Amino acid sequence: MESLGASAGAALSREEAVRVVEHCAAYFSRNPYHWFKKLDPMLITGLGRSYWSGDVCHLDLVQWATDPLWSSLTDVQRNELLRQDQPFLLEQLGQERLRLVLVNGRTALNGVADAGVVAWEQICRVAGDPDTGQPAFDFYRGERAGCVFLGWSVNVPNQHGGLAARSTLAELMVEHGRPALTAVDGAAGPQADPLASQGLHCTDRPALIDLLRRWLVNTDRPTLGDTSRFGGRPWMASRRVV
Repeated sequence: MESLGASAGAALSREEAVRVVEHCAAYFSRNPYHWFKKLDPMLITGLGRSYWSGDVCHLDLVQWATDPLWSSLTDVQRNELLRQDQPFLLEQLGQERLRLVLVNGRTALNGVADAGVVAWEQICRVAGDPDTGQPAFDFYRGERAGCVFLGWSVNVPNQHGGLAARSTLAELMVEHGRPALTAVDGAAGPQADPLASQGLHCTDRPALIDLLRRWLVNTDRPTLGDTSRFGGRPWMASRRVV
């Protein structure tokens, strides 16, 4: 409200509402929260998708940033926020024609179930790995109106050892997530090619090395992308890899 010059609690005009939607849609073209950079390598490897390539979005159970933080709210407060925003989330899921929704961490898993969005079925229990520091975690699947939901109990960006679970989760996404992305409106389509999406974003050295390795081993293409249509913009971006 402050950035729009609107008073708190006032209804937005149509022009102001359009500005909000456009701002959200362009979120990853600016300076997104570092939380997403920790998840992106897993999406690239497992699904051939990236926040920075424009075909992944972020959904919230609750549409408000809370003060105090979510973990410090009472159960009554959390349940009320979930209840109030449940219709909006269900409307998003119903109208945006999403094919795959990923749910990160036990808190989000429970929130999705408590909000009545999806009923989880446990697919497997992944053992911990003391060599990499990966904690043990559970992997779940659900479905709602043709949209596949995958979730895991480990909080990848924030839990101790969570980043070590990315490679295992990427493998599970290949098995359980990619099939949900191979059909549009019931028609079969090609599997996502992680090297073909312009705007790929590697956030660390291992992600860059993995992408280049797959280019070398799995393709015979002389370039990562189609140089006839890259339009003078970098096909991929990387940070802190030198």
